[in-house]
Amino acid sequence: MAHDSIFHRQIVPLQPEVEEVFAVYEVAQDFYREAQRREDLSVYCEWYDRTAEEHRQEFAAMQNDINVLRWFYRR
Repeated sequence: MAHDSIFHRQIVPLQPEVEEVFAVYEVAQDFYREAQRREDLSVYCEWYDRTAEEHRQEFAAMQNDINVLRWFYRR
């Protein structure tokens, strides 16, 4: 949030110590949001890797299955 936002212009008095408190709060909030985004991405990547491995295993197992369609579509 920029210091020229409506919040800072109309609600917060222009006192240096108040601006500093809100600046620290904003930085802390940005940090926690970034940490949460990274955690969410990590969880998603782990799920994606597990799912991809399961699909690779299923595909490998399907390679050994009998191709029934071959009986109907001879070249």
